[in-house]
Amino acid sequence: MTAAPDPERPRPDAGGTSAPEPADVTGSGGADPSVGPLVVLISNFPDEFSARDACTRLLEERLIACANIQAPCRSLYRWEGRTQDGSEVPVWVKTSVSRATQARLRLAALHPYDVPEILVLTTEANAAYASWVEGETLP
Repeated sequence: MTAAPDPERPRPDAGGTSAPEPADVTGSGGADPSVGPLVVLISNFPDEFSARDACTRLLEERLIACANIQAPCRSLYRWEGRTQDGSEVPVWVKTSVSRATQARLRLAALHPYDVPEILVLTTEANAAYASWVEGETLP
């Protein structure tokens, strides 16, 4: 099923007019005050114990507002020239933009792997949640 064209939206082929730019939803003074910035760090740990230990320390040090320790997953990767197949525990932690660098560095220091995977995702969340994260990570 195809949606009917919106007569209010300019078409690129109608006299060279292009579509309007999308609204800024970053929460940094843009058009949508219902969202705010947030950083999610994702990492895999060898077991639940080390994941829980690192997350608890990050919480106690107010570097993160919360952590989600996931069920173990199967990971396939290359390490030292060989294909590896093992179980890992994924972790997602949420922090404020202002504490993201400190949280990432501390997570790396607490991590048991020689080369930990730490993905940094800058995103946005509903404003109330982003505000809560900001408040929980104040030094």
